[in-house]
Amino acid sequence: MAGSLVEGRISLMVNGNPYALILPVSILDTIYSNDDDITRAPYKIFIKLVRVLSLLITVFLPCVFISAINFHNDLIPTNLLLTMSSLKEKVPFPFSIEIIFMILVYEIAQESRLRIPSQLGSVVGLVGSLILGQSAVTANIISPITIIITSVSILTSLTIPDYYISSGFRMIRLFFMVGAMLFGFLGISLVLYSFLLYTFHLKPFKVPLIQPFYIDKNNNVIKRFFGVPLKNLNLKPYFIPQPKQNKKKARTKQPT
Repeated sequence: MAGSLVEGRISLMVNGNPYALILPVSILDTIYSNDDDITRAPYKIFIKLVRVLSLLITVFLPCVFISAINFHNDLIPTNLLLTMSSLKEKVPFPFSIEIIFMILVYEIAQESRLRIPSQLGSVVGLVGSLILGQSAVTANIISPITIIITSVSILTSLTIPDYYISSGFRMIRLFFMVGAMLFGFLGISLVLYSFLLYTFHLKPFKVPLIQPFYIDKNNNVIKRFFGVPLKNLNLKPYFIPQPKQNKKKARTKQPT
């Protein structure tokens, strides 16, 4: 919070609430963590690229898999397709229903983990997911490939530093999955176009959410992403309005 105040942002704190709101924010703040500023540049660049890749996998892996299975079987290698078909023989549900069911089960386990005391919450979430997944595969309700796709998508969502941002992208993932179920890659493209169109029009506190992708004269976004030392950065992001300073010129008396 102190770093955001130095940058010229606003911090909103409410009595009785342990959290503080920082505004305005940009879309790049979703992959920013507090310990990034004290991490060496090579590892900082690597971990941020991992977060971006994990975010893309979280949103697009289930919907691309559903689209490839339902509409574009020619994109899957023949050996892999035969293996998946052999594993799918005894399972009565299509892949799309299986993935949506497993994701909903995970969301239920995640919500129950938050309501259980902290000492038991993590154990209940982990053990419950393992038991349910193994039991579903043994009972031929869920295929093993569905467990793999769902697990990878869930694990990559945990790399996003902010929990609420992560939950928002998990909700967006459901819309992409529905579009893939209905129209394949065309449905994914339509949902992606609608999502980008909606994102481009978001202006929280009169600052566009995608403002960092606009023209930046000082290249602060590139410098901060690639780990340039803080002394080479301006204190305030370029998309935050700068206060106008009235400079009074000193009057000099001309010698007579």
